Amino acid sequence: MLELKQYQQRSLDALAEYFGLCGTLGAKNAFISLTERPYHSVPHLAEVPYVCLRVPTGGGKTFMACHALGIAAREYLTTDKTVCLWLVPSNAILAQTLAALRDRDHPYRQAVDSVFTCPVAVMDLKEALYLQRGTVMGETVIIVATLAALRVEDTDGRKVYETNGALQSHFSALDRALEELLEKDEDGVYPYSLANVLRLHRPVVIMDEAHNARTKLTFEVLERFKPSCILEFTATPETTHEPDSGYFASNVLHHVSAAELKAEDMIKLPIHLRTRSVWKDAMADAVETQRTLEKTARAEEKRTGEYIRPVVLLQAQPKSQKKDTLTFEVIKHSLVEDFKVPENKVAIATGDQREIEDVNLFERDCPIRFIITVQALKEGWDCSFAYVLCTVSEISTARSVEQILGRILRLPQARRKEHDELNCAQAIATSANFIATAGNLRDALIDNGFQAMEASDFISTPEGQTLFDMSLFQKGAAGKSPWQQGETFAVPRLAIRVDGQLELFDEEHFLDYEWNLADMDAALSEQEFPSAFVVGRASSIDVDERGQIEYGPVEELREQLALIATETGWAVPELAHWIDRQIPHPDLTWEQAGLFIHKVVATLMDERGVTVDQLARQRFRLRGAIARKIDQYRREQAKKAYDGLLFKDGGSPDVVASAELAVKLSEAEYAPSWYYEGPYAWKKSYFPKVGELKSEGEELECAVCLDGIEEVKYWVRNIERRDNSFWLPTSTDKFYPDFLALLNDGRVLVVEYKGADRWSNDDSKEKRAIGELWAARSDGTCLFAMPKGPDWGAIATAIKK
Repeated sequence: MLELKQYQQRSLDALAEYFGLCGTLGAKNAFISLTERPYHSVPHLAEVPYVCLRVPTGGGKTFMACHALGIAAREYLTTDKTVCLWLVPSNAILAQTLAALRDRDHPYRQAVDSVFTCPVAVMDLKEALYLQRGTVMGETVIIVATLAALRVEDTDGRKVYETNGALQSHFSALDRALEELLEKDEDGVYPYSLANVLRLHRPVVIMDEAHNARTKLTFEVLERFKPSCILEFTATPETTHEPDSGYFASNVLHHVSAAELKAEDMIKLPIHLRTRSVWKDAMADAVETQRTLEKTARAEEKRTGEYIRPVVLLQAQPKSQKKDTLTFEVIKHSLVEDFKVPENKVAIATGDQREIEDVNLFERDCPIRFIITVQALKEGWDCSFAYVLCTVSEISTARSVEQILGRILRLPQARRKEHDELNCAQAIATSANFIATAGNLRDALIDNGFQAMEASDFISTPEGQTLFDMSLFQKGAAGKSPWQQGETFAVPRLAIRVDGQLELFDEEHFLDYEWNLADMDAALSEQEFPSAFVVGRASSIDVDERGQIEYGPVEELREQLALIATETGWAVPELAHWIDRQIPHPDLTWEQAGLFIHKVVATLMDERGVTVDQLARQRFRLRGAIARKIDQYRREQAKKAYDGLLFKDGGSPDVVASAELAVKLSEAEYAPSWYYEGPYAWKKSYFPKVGELKSEGEELECAVCLDGIEEVKYWVRNIERRDNSFWLPTSTDKFYPDFLALLNDGRVLVVEYKGADRWSNDDSKEKRAIGELWAARSDGTCLFAMPKGPDWGAIATAIKK
C-alpha cells in the first residue's frame, strides 16, 4: 500500500489532534487552541468542525482525504464505520474519484480499506437513491457527488429531498429523538428521502478542491444533510470573510508548503522560464526541449530502470470571430509541417476533441509527445510525464495558465531522478516582456498553493538572474545568505557508545527494560472513563423554536449515532480482543496487553454494574481510555529508565555530544510549512528565509535578540519533525529546540524559548535537563539556553560560560 509522505502525515496528525480537542473544547475553541487564529463559524453549523487542509497542487490531497475519513470516524465520531458525502467540483473529477475509490487495487481505496474493518460501499448519487438499510448499518458508505447536483434546481438534486419508497426501511422503528431531527414538509411529515437518511447518519463531508464552495448557498445545501464535520482539501482556500455578503473564509488547520513537497520529491522544481518574441520560435524551443529531455530520459532508464516519456503541453488560443488566432488547428499544422513531428505523436484535448480521453499516457507504446489544448486540461487530467508548458500567446494573467501549469508540476513516481533535468519543469512563452511574464507565472504558482516567496524562488531563468524584489516578501540582508555563500553549519547530536561504536541516542537505548502491563492496576476512574458515557443522554437532542437543528456538543452527536447502531451479542473476550487490535503496542506482548484489557473490561462490569453490550456500544471511547491508561504506565516506566541512564549518579559516561554524528543543515531539506513575513530585516539568518516564525510575540523577540548578538555568526529557526532538523531525546518524544546558532568562536548555541508561565512545568524541566546534559557532554563546544520569558540576558550568560 502507498505510504503517506511525512508532510501528509503531519497534516493528518494535526487533524487527529484537532478532533481530539473538539470533544472537550468544541469546534471553535479547539481550532483557536491549535492555531492561535480566529475560527470562522457559519450559520446553523457553528458546532460542526469545518476545517481545511491546504496542500499545493501535486501534494496528494485526495489520498490524504481518504486517510482523513478514517481519522474522522475514529477520533471524532468514535465509530468503526461511517457515512461520507464526498463532494467534487466537476463531473470529470467525479468520474475519476468514483473509479479510483471503487478499484480495490488503487491507493485511494487501499487507504480507505486500511482504516475500516467493515466493508466499504462506494456509489454515486443515483445509486444512493436505492441505498439499502443493511448496507448503511453494516458498511462504510461513500457517496460521491458534485455540489451542484445536490441543489434543488437540479433534477437529481430534487430527488435527493423527495420521498422515495426504496428508502422507507431506513425509517422503521425510529427512536422519537431521531424522528425529531428529520427534515419535514409543511404538514409536519418527514419524507423517506436520501437527505433524511443522511441526517440520521450524520455524514462526514469531504470537499475536494473546495475553494469555490464557501458561499451562503453552499452552507444552505450542506445544512440539509446535518453533517457531523466538514473537511476541505484545496491548494487555494477562500480568504474572503464577509458574512453579510454570504462569503466565509476557510479555517485552515494546517498548511503544507511547496518546499515540503519538493523536499519529498513530489513536484518538479524549479520551473525554468524562457520567453520568445515569435510564436514559432517558442514552438521550436519546445520541440527541441522535448527531444533533449527524451534523450535524458532514456539515459535515466538505463541507470534506474524507470521509463519516462516527456510530454509537452501546448496552449493554443481560443477561436475568435473578430480576429485570426493561433488555434489548435494552426498549432498542429505547424508541428507536423514546420517541425516534422509525426502526426501520431500529437493529440488534441479541447472541449470538442478529446483525443487523450481513453489513452494511457504512461504506456511504453503510447506515441504521444505533444498535447495541444486551450483550457480543457484544467479538471480531471493528470499525467506526471508532462514536463513542458509552451503557450503561444502572452501569459497576460495568472489565471490564463494557472490550471495548466499545475499539470506539469508532478514528479513521476514521486522519486527524485539521477539526471537533474528530469527534476525540473519547463515553461516557454511567447512574450516581449520577460519580467511581466515571470510575474504572471509566479502568480499562477500562488494560485496553485505556493506562498509568495516560494513562487518567486521556484522560477528560474537560463542565466539564473533574480526576477523579483524579494523585499516584497521577506526583509533580508543585502547579498547572499551564509548558506548561499557556501558556509557550513553542523550541530553535534547526542550519542551513546555501544560496544565501542557511537550510535545516535534515541528511545531504543532506554526503552529496553522489563515491566509487565498485566501487573498494573486495571481500574479506570470516573475521570478516565465517565459512567455517563455508558448511560447516555439521548434526550438532550433538540431543535429550536424555528424548527432549525441546534447542533449540540460532541457527545450528543455520538449519542445520536449510537441510537442508530445499537449492537448486542458481545462477550467480554470478544470486546477485549477488538480493543486490543485497535491499540498499537509494539513494545508489549499480546499476552500482557490482552490480559490487561480483559481485566479493565471485567473490572468496569464488576465495579459499575454495566453490561458488556453497554460497554461495546461505547467501545471507541473505552478504547481511547484504555489506550491513555496504557500510555500513562508506559511513560512512567520510560521515565524511570530514561532518568536512570542519563541522570542517576551522574548518568552513563557513554553518552556524549558527538560532532561525528552531527546534523548538517541544508536548505534543500529545510522545508517549513510557512515562512516569516514580517518587516524585520534579518542580518544573520543562515538561510535566505526564516521558517515558521510568527510576525509578533516573544519567539520573534528571541530571534531578533539572536540576530543582534555580536558573538553570533549566524542562526537558524529549527523546524519540528523534519529529517534534517536538530533534536534531543526526552522520555516520551523528540525535543526540537527553537533556535540553533553558530558563534564566531566555533561553538554551537541551542536556544529553547519558554514563556514564563511554562518555564517551571515538568515538560520544560525535562527539556532543560537534556539540553544542559547535551551541552555538558560536548567538551565545551556546545551551549544551551532556556530563557524564562523575555529574559534575553540568559542567552548572553550562556555564551559567556
